[in-house]
Amino acid sequence: MINNDPDNHNDLTTIMENKFNDNELDRWLREHAEAPAPDGWDMPSEAVWTGLRTGLDARKKRRRFFLLLWFGLLAGLLGGIGFWQFQPEQPHLSTETSGSPLITEQKTNTLSAPISSEKSASPSAAATPADNDNPGTSPASGISGKTTTNHTQIAKSPTPEPVNTTTTRNSNSIQSTTVQTTAQVNTTPPPAATQTAGSGPKISGSLSIENKPQQPQVLQPGPTTGTLKNQDVIAPNVPALLPTLPAAPLVLLPIRQQAFHPEPIDLITPVEKMATPGQAGWYAGAVSGMFFTSRNLQTQTGQALNGTEAGTWTWQQGIQFGRTLNAHWAIESGLQRSSIQLQAERQIHFQYRTDREKFNADRYLYQSSTDQVVQTSFGEVEMWMDMGREPSRPILNLASVDIILRTNEQVNFLRIPVLLRYQAGKGPWQWSLNTGLGINLKSDYTLSLTAARANRPGVRDISARVQNRPDGLAPVMLDAQFGAGLQYRLAPNWALELSPQLRYGISSINRNSALKSYAISSGLQLGLNYTFH
Repeated sequence: MINNDPDNHNDLTTIMENKFNDNELDRWLREHAEAPAPDGWDMPSEAVWTGLRTGLDARKKRRRFFLLLWFGLLAGLLGGIGFWQFQPEQPHLSTETSGSPLITEQKTNTLSAPISSEKSASPSAAATPADNDNPGTSPASGISGKTTTNHTQIAKSPTPEPVNTTTTRNSNSIQSTTVQTTAQVNTTPPPAATQTAGSGPKISGSLSIENKPQQPQVLQPGPTTGTLKNQDVIAPNVPALLPTLPAAPLVLLPIRQQAFHPEPIDLITPVEKMATPGQAGWYAGAVSGMFFTSRNLQTQTGQALNGTEAGTWTWQQGIQFGRTLNAHWAIESGLQRSSIQLQAERQIHFQYRTDREKFNADRYLYQSSTDQVVQTSFGEVEMWMDMGREPSRPILNLASVDIILRTNEQVNFLRIPVLLRYQAGKGPWQWSLNTGLGINLKSDYTLSLTAARANRPGVRDISARVQNRPDGLAPVMLDAQFGAGLQYRLAPNWALELSPQLRYGISSINRNSALKSYAISSGLQLGLNYTFH
């Protein structure tokens, strides 16, 4: 049994030093031990406090930086959404500004009447205003169901342009020949048709022309002029009394006339990456992100919390799945592992019991253990604490020792979100807004000790471990979620999403306590989704 009598203290110390003089750390501590402070606290040096203040200032700066970064990302996302959503639509109509007239191709559907010899002699005469008003039916077109192409050269000169044609294999190639586009007609011109004001040309006879497959015939050169007669090529089945077919007049489109163009094709964005709005279906994926967690503490009796608490960053991950209802609305849920973590500094009163002392030869100290209850934001936590003293610093039985503990306290949840989502976008980009509830089921609780100091000299090697879960920790906690998202479609079925979120507790983390704490977490989440079509 160890004797705590001060008279025998020197002898005991000498024996222990001779037996365990190989412990360099304990020997250094004994040689460099400072005198205790007047108030009884074993205060560390000023360098220790300077280091602590520097660490706290750096942590505050990091916290401020991440908070500004989060709000900057959120503001940029909302600004981009507003600029993208409310930009004016570009018109799909373009105006033709060319000063030159347009030459069109027209089809004649009716058989025109024969024209007078004066008009037949001038095939380059300009079209009348009545003809311009009705370009689909022109007096110059004489065959129903045929397509006539207007050429500028034919309209300018009565002499047709030379056309290169070929004869049979026995005949040579005839270059620069003109094709006479008239059918065989009677030498006696028909009587001129009388016209009245506002009326078109009258038809002197009616002909019925059938559209039959035509057999191109071999062109034979004329006896004197060297021209080719193509009555068999142009209309082999036309009767001999057809009028002369002059060149069709030009049909000019008015300047500045609007022409409709379809919506332009996006050649930059690949087709397979374009979104398909309005298609309902299921989607699922994995999510992960960093969240800054804290709590809002409320008390009804005025009871203050033991010590101080501060929030910190936690890593959260899980899976999500949803159902797209239409082009804009979707219902989303999932299963996530979330947590609320606090960094706390608490002061407790420890009663040292000499009857529970055990000598640790490896560490060269006496250890005493006892149960201790600590009040936290998650409820009352029961801990098993170990405290050691140096052999040269005796402590009386049941002596009170004030200890300050720095701890990391974390409660983990299985979270089931139920969200309503609104989304919109164009091409592979989409933005979304979501809101809903989160159901948090209690999973486990951890408490780790990071530092400790006592008000008695010679007291060191303090440790603590949690024996069970906090008393009063609620099994279910509800929170409200508000968030936004920016999504990019990587492939027809794959999409990458970046989503800032804010979660605020609407029910207390603990129960059966005068202190009510509501969880608060905000962060940035990254997800990869697969759409089932």
